[in-house]
Amino acid sequence: MESGYVWIATAWLSTVLDSTSPLSSKTANSIQGALTLRPHTPDSERKRAFISRWNKLSNGSIGLNPYGLYAYDTVWMLARAINLLLDQVGTISFSNITSLGDPKAGGTVNLVALNILHGGKQLLDNMLQTNMTGLTGPTAFHPDRSPLNPAYDLINIIENGYQRIGYWSNYSGISVVPLRHHQTGLLLLNL
Repeated sequence: MESGYVWIATAWLSTVLDSTSPLSSKTANSIQGALTLRPHTPDSERKRAFISRWNKLSNGSIGLNPYGLYAYDTVWMLARAINLLLDQVGTISFSNITSLGDPKAGGTVNLVALNILHGGKQLLDNMLQTNMTGLTGPTAFHPDRSPLNPAYDLINIIENGYQRIGYWSNYSGISVVPLRHHQTGLLLLNL
């Protein structure tokens, strides 16, 4: 790192910063001035309450990054999709996958023991039709299965940690103005 250069890191760096706090002074000094992205999760009372509960459960020993929040929302999205599937089909059933080979052929993985979910495509469709607001903000998908209007925080690494210096989204491009729910283009539905 020298004057006149900017290092831009992928989101892994923000994940390390959020999960490992505080950084050693040697590490902090070596990355000072770098820029990185963090998946944007809008501030909310619900998110603050969850993070507070998380910190109490982990005694502050395990930092929570946006991917942990996305995992939490994913579990809720999946639970809603399964509940809808049960309403649609009544019963969930599985069958063996016989096309994976002979279990007597040896090896350590018994692929024949795997089962396939009847209604798996409907479950996926239910998940992709999700329109909810979770800890990470509004959740919805384009027909191609990509997230609707993803957004990122732009982070600058400074002496005593990091500072959010802006935002990026499909809607706004790069901006110093905080993102708002109406900028995501989603109809918010609190479930």
